[in-house]
Amino acid sequence: MKRIKQTTLHYQDDRSDKIYEVELLLAGDNGYIVNFRYGRRGANLKEGTKTPNPVSLPEAEKFFDKLVKEKTKKGYQDITAAAEPSAMPQSTATDKEMTRDDRILSYLQGTPPDNWPLDRIIWRAGELQLSAATPHLIKLLGTGETLRDYCIAHALGQLGNAEALPILKQLEENALTPEFVKRIAFEAIWKLGDGTIREELQQMARDRLPTILQEAIATGNPETLTKTLQTYLDTKDYQPFQVLQTLYQTHLDIARPALHQFISTAPLAPPNFKPLRHLFKMAEYRHDAEFFGLLAWRFETGKALYNSKGYYMRMPDGRYLTFYEHRYNKETRRYELVADNLRNEQQRPDTSLAYSQDTRDYLRRRVWRTLAKLGEQEDLKYADLAVGVLLAYSDEDAQPVREKASYRWTSGGKYVALKSYWDQYAGYLSFNPILYSNSPRYHWQYGYQAWKCKDDYKPGAPPPEAREEAFPELWNQRPDALVELLLNSQCHRVHQFAVKALKDNPDFCQQMAVQDLVGLLSQPYDETTQFAFNLAKQRYTPENPNFDLVIALLNCSFAPARKQAQEWIDTNTNTFISSAEFLCQLLLSPHLEIQEFARELLRSHPIPENRTKIIIGYIISELISTTESEPVEAISDTLLQLFATPLQTLSLQVILDLLQHPVPEVQTLGARLLHNHETPATELPVSIIESLIASTQEAIRSIGVEIFGQLGDRQLREDYRDAIIAMAVSAVPDLRQSIQPIIYRLANGHPDFSLPLATELIEFLLIPESHDGVHKDLFSLLHLHLPGWKGEISQELTLRLLKSKSGFAQQLSGIILSANVYRWAKQWSIAEIVRFASHEVLSIRQASWTMIEQNSDRIKASDAEKLAAVRMLEAKWEDSRKFAQDFFQRHFTDTDWTPEVMVLICDSIREDVREFGRQLVTRTFQEPQGQDYLLKFSEHPSTDMQAFASQYLYNYATGDPEQLEQLKPYLITVLSQVNRGRVAKQSVFKFLEQEALKSEAAAQIIAEVLTRQSATMAIADKAHCLQLMLRLHQHYPHIPLPLEVKPITEIRR
Repeated sequence: MKRIKQTTLHYQDDRSDKIYEVELLLAGDNGYIVNFRYGRRGANLKEGTKTPNPVSLPEAEKFFDKLVKEKTKKGYQDITAAAEPSAMPQSTATDKEMTRDDRILSYLQGTPPDNWPLDRIIWRAGELQLSAATPHLIKLLGTGETLRDYCIAHALGQLGNAEALPILKQLEENALTPEFVKRIAFEAIWKLGDGTIREELQQMARDRLPTILQEAIATGNPETLTKTLQTYLDTKDYQPFQVLQTLYQTHLDIARPALHQFISTAPLAPPNFKPLRHLFKMAEYRHDAEFFGLLAWRFETGKALYNSKGYYMRMPDGRYLTFYEHRYNKETRRYELVADNLRNEQQRPDTSLAYSQDTRDYLRRRVWRTLAKLGEQEDLKYADLAVGVLLAYSDEDAQPVREKASYRWTSGGKYVALKSYWDQYAGYLSFNPILYSNSPRYHWQYGYQAWKCKDDYKPGAPPPEAREEAFPELWNQRPDALVELLLNSQCHRVHQFAVKALKDNPDFCQQMAVQDLVGLLSQPYDETTQFAFNLAKQRYTPENPNFDLVIALLNCSFAPARKQAQEWIDTNTNTFISSAEFLCQLLLSPHLEIQEFARELLRSHPIPENRTKIIIGYIISELISTTESEPVEAISDTLLQLFATPLQTLSLQVILDLLQHPVPEVQTLGARLLHNHETPATELPVSIIESLIASTQEAIRSIGVEIFGQLGDRQLREDYRDAIIAMAVSAVPDLRQSIQPIIYRLANGHPDFSLPLATELIEFLLIPESHDGVHKDLFSLLHLHLPGWKGEISQELTLRLLKSKSGFAQQLSGIILSANVYRWAKQWSIAEIVRFASHEVLSIRQASWTMIEQNSDRIKASDAEKLAAVRMLEAKWEDSRKFAQDFFQRHFTDTDWTPEVMVLICDSIREDVREFGRQLVTRTFQEPQGQDYLLKFSEHPSTDMQAFASQYLYNYATGDPEQLEQLKPYLITVLSQVNRGRVAKQSVFKFLEQEALKSEAAAQIIAEVLTRQSATMAIADKAHCLQLMLRLHQHYPHIPLPLEVKPITEIRR
């Protein structure tokens, strides 16, 4: 049937939004019919007819006009002018004979094919920008689900036909229109509207914002708006995030930084993801390259929150969500789905689920699909969006190269290893097709969802000379976009692509602005700087050199470019040094070699004073405004080497500005300039010196201490004594060490300064150190850098140092003792001096040795002092014990030794000392002392002394029962030893056997000893003991013994 005419009516009030369509159709040869459709706009329309059977044309027109009039009276408005095609001829060609555009237009007017849904046809009409489709799309509004209205509004905005504005405004302003349809209608109106309409839309969007954000916008400060938005969004509620789309709808430049921060940092999870997705669609529709590219990068690099193809997941709140619940149906004998928990959770307004693996894959594919369609339509906006995507990537997004080995069985009967590679950016679905759609080295591999290296390419190999990107002809039409990439990209792969593409556009390169060349030379990639260097060489004219270009060459990372620029300067020096601005830029170079070149240039070519002042002022102002630290140190060296004299008169206020700069290297320059300044230290404000010393930078503190040391000696001693002590015990190591030369100077020139200062500093040695290294530096200061106090310090303070737990305090006490050894030798008791000999500090032990030497006569004159002195033989340290033995051998004669002293030596716990004592006893032995030696030595527990005592038994215990009684403990001790003391045992048994037969009293004592020991005696000694008891029993049968003698009753042979 052929449509003759159609009227579209629209009715809208607070409660309804309805469409009524009336159609007059030619029904073949049988006449005409009048049909109508009605219903809620956006929903499926109900159909009816006024002519069940065909009627004549006049009659059909009456039905048609009557129905339209009735509806108009009820309040319907005729919107046919906006919806009806203007004299659109009905095509009679077959579908195959039509062009693509005609086919789409025919589908919009009639019935689309089953394999192409109408909504997709509407969408495609928008993509192809078929302006003739505008009336057909308007007519289709309200004929389907709300998604169709969304597609229509989306398409109308792309078609560029302002006739659609009224219907789009109605759609956007209608309270019943779903929010997502309103959003796209707003964007479509913006696309189609003129300046006035856009201003109205901006104001409308601003009015919809919360008051707090409107006030932040009114300030005109992007940072204020960014902070205010962040505060507004700092809630777990999802509702505040709806404001983000409204803020984007304002199209205000002030809003972009706030939105950029949100897009860059917001987690891909509720409640952030929903507004992020909306912003992505809006950016895609606007062709907003920056936001589109940034969001594309977020989708590529952000991991999915969950995989909907799984069975369960752990929710952010810690609970586990089972996606689906099934129940067994006995009748059907199958498990049936009873609960779709995943879908229910997804549809909650405050859901915790978003950004599934499916969603992530869809969005990643959509990015390239959007780009590809623009490219296929030869739309130059492709380059803009591709630039946005590529600029979002950086070298940090590179991943480790992946390698996989597989094995294939060959016809020769062997396994051959085949290696597959995936390069650093292989997993990025939008990045790779832009750069490598026509690449001979990469191809898309669906199974791995990544771009795989082709068999003949291995990652790291040189790239091909041929261009590899998609749609190279579009890039050739937009070389400015390639320059934008080179100026702003931080990705090496992007630079490789852009340089290669720009080389194919030589005419554009010849006309490239010098400022762009300067920007290219500042890039960190060799391909880019070498490309720009070659262009710069072609641009350079010696007669009129471009200073900016030469400076860019000097500052670039490409070494040949820097060398070439130096050669140009050397061959035309006068021209270059005549420009103060050029010299300033030259001296600010970040490269050390250029800094040295600049120094040599200015040393060999002096410049006038007025130009010098300009250079100094410019460089210092640049340093004050800098935020980077790397080149500052070299620039500072250059300044002080070339302009040390002029800098002596630099304003102190400028130096203060440098000292207060946030960059440490700039602060250091300020300190160096102050140190070089003509103003004496005594005239500088004390606060400046204090701020230098209190700096966090070691170099500045060092300069501060140097300036501090330039104050007068008297002023330092009288006014800054506490400050000197504070620096000497500071928590900062370099401060403690840098003050030592100043202290040495003051002490060396003023002897009365040393002792009081040393006394105060020693107190810090006596307490636990508050910071590592304080005691060590104090020891160094007191020992090496503070002269003239050691001979005046008190004994009491020295003893406190000696008894301190600090090793450095003890070492200092040893040095003090050594300095006062002759003064204090007679003042301490011998026992105290001997205790020093066991100290772990060598200097203290050495001091004790010297004091013992000084007291040799005093020791020899008193038995008490001798007894104290010989204790040194048992000192903890071998060197002290050796000294003691040597001392006694040198200073003591045989007459100086007394039995009491020698017995004390022999009573030592050390074997070598006892040996020394036994030698003394043997050498100085006197007969009357033998009995005392026997008794004393017999009391010693060691086997060597027991053996030594046994030598005296025959001379001083024979025939004397009383002496034998006193020796009972000694005899028992010797005989009770197991596996030791064999010599002493044999001597004791021999002695007992001799004494047992001399008298009954002696036999009684010996019997008691044997009885006591018989039960515990070692098996090796029992035979000897039994033999001795048997002899005793034979001579004195009445003396009780643990022995029973039986007569022999039988002899066996």
